Amino acid sequence: MSRYEIVKRNEEIRYQKECPLLIVSSAITKDTQTGKVLAQIKFRNIASKRISAVYIQIWGKGIDGGLLDTRDDFVYLDLNVEDYTEFGADTPVYLSDRQVRELIITCKKIVYDDETVWKENIESQFGKLPLKKLVRNEIDTDAYSELAQELMEEKVDFSEISEPTIVGKLQICGCGKYYFEEEECPYCGKNIEWWKKKINENDLLKERKIRVEELQKKEEEERRKNEELRRVRSQNKKKYIMEAGFIGGIILICVLVYLMVIQIIIPSQNYHKACEYAENGKYVDAVEWMNKAGDYKDSHERKEEFQKMIKYQEAISAMDNEKYDEAISIWSSLDGFKDSKIRYNEACEKKQKVDYQNACEKIAAKEYEEAEVILKQLEDYQDSQELLKEVHYQEALEKLEKGEYSDAVVLLAELKDYKDAAEQSIFAQQKTLENPQVGDIVYYGSYEQDGDESNGKEPIAWRVYDIQDGAFNAVSVYCLDYRAYLEGNDYLNQWLEKVFTPEAFTTDECSHVRIQLMQLYELKEKFSTDEERTASATIYAKNKAHSSSVEECEYWYDHKSISNLENDYEAPLVSKTGNVSYITSKYMLGSDYVRPRLYYSVEALK
Repeated sequence: MSRYEIVKRNEEIRYQKECPLLIVSSAITKDTQTGKVLAQIKFRNIASKRISAVYIQIWGKGIDGGLLDTRDDFVYLDLNVEDYTEFGADTPVYLSDRQVRELIITCKKIVYDDETVWKENIESQFGKLPLKKLVRNEIDTDAYSELAQELMEEKVDFSEISEPTIVGKLQICGCGKYYFEEEECPYCGKNIEWWKKKINENDLLKERKIRVEELQKKEEEERRKNEELRRVRSQNKKKYIMEAGFIGGIILICVLVYLMVIQIIIPSQNYHKACEYAENGKYVDAVEWMNKAGDYKDSHERKEEFQKMIKYQEAISAMDNEKYDEAISIWSSLDGFKDSKIRYNEACEKKQKVDYQNACEKIAAKEYEEAEVILKQLEDYQDSQELLKEVHYQEALEKLEKGEYSDAVVLLAELKDYKDAAEQSIFAQQKTLENPQVGDIVYYGSYEQDGDESNGKEPIAWRVYDIQDGAFNAVSVYCLDYRAYLEGNDYLNQWLEKVFTPEAFTTDECSHVRIQLMQLYELKEKFSTDEERTASATIYAKNKAHSSSVEECEYWYDHKSISNLENDYEAPLVSKTGNVSYITSKYMLGSDYVRPRLYYSVEALK
């Protein structure tokens, strides 16, 4: 059973008096798991301006048709709706009353990108559109046919020809489209007066009569010309038969001889010439001559064979010159031709052996980056994976010597129990905590992140954003978990304190930290741009969210830092693009990502 069930759908186009919007369709949908009811409304912008925001008000009727007491206000923000386009269908509007079975919608305000604002001047709501009068039902059939013909000849776009009408600021064009306060229709480019003049039944019937008379004259003239042509042809036919018979016989003989030469003799010569070249190992020449043989016998199959032999010889030459990559590419393209599969495997083995020796030489020369690239390509060849661990270990030691402790932690975290990597990782993490600067990455604590709980936890990376005397504030580089906000209480901060903290830190580490959600003032003052506030999630967190996305994600921040929340059921959220906002619901909110904030003090906290 689907989670979302459409309770009621309305496909009727609706209009609000003096409003530059139409409702194209709407639906009331029920979440079968939570019982919530939401509205989805598709609007059409019928003004010649780009919309930035739309403010609507929704009243509801129950299943008995009675008006309910609750009202929902909703704002479509951050829009970029071009003129005469549709929007809103993909945006759910959660309703506060689950009994709603009919929508009463009013547009209160529209904000355009040129900073102009439309506001509701008279109290109204979206209702039925004024009915169109279809012209085909109002005038004579011949007059309508003439009108349609003239519109097509003048290349005037129309969907259904309607009687042009003005209802307040709404205009119904003759082309069948609706538009708002424009001198000309944006669809067909004509105005109301043009259409009224065009749809004149008497004029159309006169023009139709003229068109029919002209067509009859043309047909009569064409018939007369055809009669004359048949008469002349009949007179000359006998004369031509005798002459044509003699000449035709000679031409036929010439054609037969020509076809024999072109289709049989020459292709046969070219075919055998190609085979001679192939027998002598000159396959390039063989292909050239086989092309000239055309479709003679099995020339296409033989040409394909010669082309494969050219590649086969190129691969052998590449092997002789130890160009194994080139040879491997050619052998794989030959698709089992001759012994190409055996030779392919042979080339792969030789390449792996050479690459392995090259990697060992790079390690001996301490050229670890080059060695790493080679070893990753070798995958499970011999002890390549152990050598790769050694390369990462040596790279980490170099980072430690250079004081690049954050980079060292990243390398050592992958090694887990290799040699003394665990001890070196702890040392490097502790070093990152010494005199960090704003923007630095430090490591403190550990938490499951790579989605493989069997290999232990991974060090937590924190980005420092505020320095204090003997302490600093930092936020996790990645979103570390995926949990419900549970509207209006301090559930997440309690979870961070009582569950996350003892899970991520040792007893001694716990005495130096305080873990909470980010505050609003920190998000705005310490991170000056939306981009700086964006974050992606760990594999572990995405697994809990049943997501495989590689994009940035949404995450919660502390609601107590917002002074203008209307009630306890509003949850603060940082969007995927880094925009600081909040979502509203009268019912329990869903889950989203958690990005903890760390307060670290050198001295133990009380």
